[in-house]
Amino acid sequence: MSGPKRSQRTASVTDHTRPKRKTLVTSVDVSYARSALNAESSIWEWEVCLGFQCSLKSEQFYGEFFHSEELARRIAACFRVGADIGEMNLPLVEESLRKTIARIVNTIRFDAPFHVNPETGEWMAREVLKRAGISDGISVSSEVVNYLGEPWVQAIKQHFGKNWEIAAGYQYCELALDRSSLAYIAAAFRYCYFIGNETSLQAIYCEIWKV
Repeated sequence: MSGPKRSQRTASVTDHTRPKRKTLVTSVDVSYARSALNAESSIWEWEVCLGFQCSLKSEQFYGEFFHSEELARRIAACFRVGADIGEMNLPLVEESLRKTIARIVNTIRFDAPFHVNPETGEWMAREVLKRAGISDGISVSSEVVNYLGEPWVQAIKQHFGKNWEIAAGYQYCELALDRSSLAYIAAAFRYCYFIGNETSLQAIYCEIWKV
């Protein structure tokens, strides 16, 4: 069964679905480096090292190893110094590299949901999702259901039971919105608040998509 795909969504300045911060590429480097296989051994591979800065945070670095210089340089060429990682247009990336680039982008851009008093935070999260048109405060909108598709919605219902709409809202935001948008943060907060580690969307990916 194929699930919904991640998409780019345009939004107005006042829209809660709009990204709130930029993650800029500060450096791109390819080098021949030692990759640790385990505590006792290592091998030499080609490393792509990306420097990046999220909003006003300090510069950070992310490295990933590849078996060939040719592949490493093709990966590195997808990133441009000064570019906003969150604005990368994945459909324009070479198809054979797309999954790797998407994984790197998501790893770099991932931030945990905000920490706030649970009771106050849950009310705030519901308000944000209402204003973003993702739910009416209780039920998810038809836009969410239509975007995910009936087979995927049924799978979410089966796995999450009475909390399926919270999980569906989070799934929609995960696929359709930027992770720095208020709507994504609100949906992630509600997911963690009501569902926590009870199960995970990754488990559903593995079971339904067979990946």
